[in-house]
Amino acid sequence: MEIENEAFKLLYHKAVRMLSSREHGSNELRKKLLAKESDEELVEQVIAALKKQKYLDDWRYVESYCMSRINRGYGPTKIRYELKQKGIKGSMLDAVLAEIDRDLWQQAIIKQIAKKVTDAELSFPDKMKLFRSLASRGFEQQQIQNAWEDYMETHQL
Repeated sequence: MEIENEAFKLLYHKAVRMLSSREHGSNELRKKLLAKESDEELVEQVIAALKKQKYLDDWRYVESYCMSRINRGYGPTKIRYELKQKGIKGSMLDAVLAEIDRDLWQQAIIKQIAKKVTDAELSFPDKMKLFRSLASRGFEQQQIQNAWEDYMETHQL
């Protein structure tokens, strides 16, 4: 019993150190802990203890991840894809993305447009290239079009 308790403490402290550097999702942390410890039951006990103490919270992780990616200029489609790859369930992900203000997406797109548009005259092929670039960053066509119109209006181009 004492050996198990000591193993729990060691793994728990490793997990807390990981969480102190940045938020992690349950699945992500589970994979990292399983790489260090082969006892799945012990890993699940550590995960449960961290959740109980609110050190590990998938909702908070998804919010934090979304805001980080938005600040780096990524859209909802790309963020949804990345989080699904990390094992986040669709219902929680949809709820968090729905909470994000529409203006925040708009600002992220306009920021990307401002980085790429250097002159007033943008040829049609260059405009399409910009739109494809924004679509590849995960923004929807309507979001891109609305942001483009706002950008053109505010910059009087």
